[in-house]
Amino acid sequence: INNWRISFDYDVIYGKNDSKVTDLDAGMFFRIGFQNSAELSGALIRMDYTYLFFPFDPTNTGGKEIEAGRSYTYLSQRWGFRSNARKRFFFNTNLRFGQYFNGKIFQSQNSFSYRIQPYGIFSVDVNYTGIRLPKPYNSADLWLIGPRAEISFNRSLFFNAFMQYNNQVNNVNLNLRLQYRFKPVSDFFLVYTDNYFATDEPGTMLGNHPARAFQSKNRALVAKLTYWFNL
Repeated sequence: INNWRISFDYDVIYGKNDSKVTDLDAGMFFRIGFQNSAELSGALIRMDYTYLFFPFDPTNTGGKEIEAGRSYTYLSQRWGFRSNARKRFFFNTNLRFGQYFNGKIFQSQNSFSYRIQPYGIFSVDVNYTGIRLPKPYNSADLWLIGPRAEISFNRSLFFNAFMQYNNQVNNVNLNLRLQYRFKPVSDFFLVYTDNYFATDEPGTMLGNHPARAFQSKNRALVAKLTYWFNL
């Protein structure tokens, strides 16, 4: 172990017009740094308080909304580990579990990366959120999965590719970016982005036909030029 610390954090948002505390979070946190640069961190205990001014569906799935005009206090724990980023393979993981409004939540956010010298880094993000609320509210299993590639052809030409699957909004996003640095702090960017339906969506019509899996929602091709004037 290289260093460690324990801290207490307290944040509060106060509504001036109605003289009411609207959001509050407090917790006891720890962080342990290892000699190989890996790090373990988390919240031994964390309390959240939220006052709802408007109805709210935490799952964003179109289910019954939690009623407005009520306050919610819930406890949770959070843990995270970041491995030695100097290695070829490195990863970062964060966990959250405990109470959530009137139910429970389990959240796992993970990033796995592999460095290939001198070409670039290839990685994948895998995020899961499980929300369990009592009936008649909706529960949900939400996934965000995104492979990514960051490639350097030489000191002037770079290519980034990113794809993300999001089951909450039934979407697959593709983003490609080519960057050419023709002089210091001066670049030309060419970016292509496309959004697709991840699965069939009979309730959504595109023209006279229901939306199908991998049917494009929208796409764009954007060019950007930056130039540094040194006066």
